[in-house]
Amino acid sequence: MKSLLKDAHSSDRDCLEDLQVYFTDCAQPVIDRTHHIKCREVELTYVHIEVESVPFNKGFYTVDLTFFFTVKIAAYTCNAPSNPVELAGIAVFNKKIVLYGSEGNVKVFSTNQCSSECHGQEPNATVQVAEPVCLECRLMDCCNCFCEPLCGMPECICNCIEGNFCGVVPNRAVFVTLGIFYIVSLERSTHIMIPSYDYKIPENCCPDGNCLTDNPCMLFNKMKFPYEEFNPPKLDDLSND
Repeated sequence: MKSLLKDAHSSDRDCLEDLQVYFTDCAQPVIDRTHHIKCREVELTYVHIEVESVPFNKGFYTVDLTFFFTVKIAAYTCNAPSNPVELAGIAVFNKKIVLYGSEGNVKVFSTNQCSSECHGQEPNATVQVAEPVCLECRLMDCCNCFCEPLCGMPECICNCIEGNFCGVVPNRAVFVTLGIFYIVSLERSTHIMIPSYDYKIPENCCPDGNCLTDNPCMLFNKMKFPYEEFNPPKLDDLSND
């Protein structure tokens, strides 16, 4: 008997328009006096996942995803128009989906856990995300748009950027539009039966009738010379790609 995982998954793409980029108290003053910005890089730093069962729908679960993106920009100020300041901020996106995760009425214990701990009946959720694509980056005055401060950032995110996010009130804000591809899966342990068959001990003789030998040089001399390793491949051997 072998343990496997069965899963239900959802593959999707999202265009995340006008995500506000949050900066710490060290970087926000630079943004407030910036007149031009460029997006250098966007990296997915962390995804927070929560799974809850759907009431009155057995086997269905809601998966709440919170994506945290690290956005690196170049800020051009009037004091140094040719030497931009490299800054990093955080953009946040929330997504909720519903997946069928089946039902489980057993508790699973494993050797790497304490005896009092076990896996619950809810399935495990995983998310796979390709590298995000920055589609647009713009700078706006907060008087012309809705800008909000951010508090309650996860500790793993706060440790990546110098400064504090809480209490920062921006005068100017950065908004980005990102494109992401991702797959969300619900996984649950299951078992399958694998049949076993009798085996046969091979005879101590080569298929061509020559008996095996313990002499490594004799075995080496019988090997075919790898001419293809010393020549480039022919055009017919290359794939269409």
